[in-house]
Amino acid sequence: MKQAFENSRVKIMQAGNSAGYSPEPGERSAVVCAAVAFIAIATLISQRASAGVIYDDFDGNAAGWSTGWTQIYSFVEPSPINGNAMRVSARGGFAVTSAVRRFPTINDGVVYVSVLAHAQDLFPLERDSYSAGFDFTVGPTATPSHPTNLPAWGLGYASSRRSLYLSGSGSGPAIADDVTYRLVARISKGASGNFEHTELWKDPVSEADTIALSGSLAGGVSGINSFVARAQNPRGNSYFDEVVIGNSFAEVVYFRGDTATVAMV
Repeated sequence: MKQAFENSRVKIMQAGNSAGYSPEPGERSAVVCAAVAFIAIATLISQRASAGVIYDDFDGNAAGWSTGWTQIYSFVEPSPINGNAMRVSARGGFAVTSAVRRFPTINDGVVYVSVLAHAQDLFPLERDSYSAGFDFTVGPTATPSHPTNLPAWGLGYASSRRSLYLSGSGSGPAIADDVTYRLVARISKGASGNFEHTELWKDPVSEADTIALSGSLAGGVSGINSFVARAQNPRGNSYFDEVVIGNSFAEVVYFRGDTATVAMV
């Protein structure tokens, strides 16, 4: 099949737009496959453009935001993830470090957020503390302290254990230090008509994968327009990368910058 496709590609290039070219029987299926793949790619590009994906890979590719990053002891630099990422620095005295960015308000549908997270030496900085955290949230409040936003999710250390966590829902699966995880949150509306529910996956492949943690904010929020990353009391630096906000699981998990990604199986 691969050779037949290559032969057809060469002949098509040679023939140009000539109406006299007719692929040989063994080549026809390859031409059809190529055409189907092309249509699929074009469709995904069209769908992605219309969906208005919000993203930043910190390597010069970003779109959909309404402001730049507001940073408190956070910096874009080469990272252990992939190229550049945002570093959220360790600080003493339980001080919060953060990076916040706004986007046009989303009022409808289901919202999906994907982010790569990497914590180095996720252990409490203060000797009298038992916890440290590196988390993310979305909502109407663009500040590091976000009690009115939806539940925060991320990587944490508490009670001598590193784990995934979602605020108000306890700890989840164990995590390792100095490892990159893809965290994906699905945010949906509740009975109030507002965004209330947050469901979290770790390194998912499919939306059918088991949800690691879930939680709700009573009353919810009517609109979402801010992405907040913060770290509190970790001993080491934390990094996040490839922030993607969209309206479907596939859109945020398989999105790669300006390139429409197609799973060819």
